[in-house]
Amino acid sequence: LTTKEKDRGTILNRIEINSKVEDFYQTSKVLDHGLGSHESITKTYSVFEVYEVFVSVYHVHGDKKNRTFIEVEGQNEAQVQHYAKGIKSMIRADFGKDLKISDKSLYQLFIISKA
Repeated sequence: LTTKEKDRGTILNRIEINSKVEDFYQTSKVLDHGLGSHESITKTYSVFEVYEVFVSVYHVHGDKKNRTFIEVEGQNEAQVQHYAKGIKSMIRADFGKDLKISDKSLYQLFIISKA
């Protein structure tokens, strides 16, 4: 279960808290009773680590557009930009398409705007 501790107004700089949940249904009920109803995103993902840079590839269950999302996390913006540039070049070379960079989080895309 991932929650955002602090949203600094951008998806590029925020603090996330990851909690191990043994029984998601029970945790969901506790949150509903304490905080009111909530919505969630279910995704299948793979995470790759390269020199303390993490590249995550997501598929969101029920995405009507059947998109693939890639997230790059690193110790600083220079690392992130370096790997993002490499991924963009690889996608362009392999698929002949440009990678679209979004300024929205999955939460903003799937919960707030109901994509």
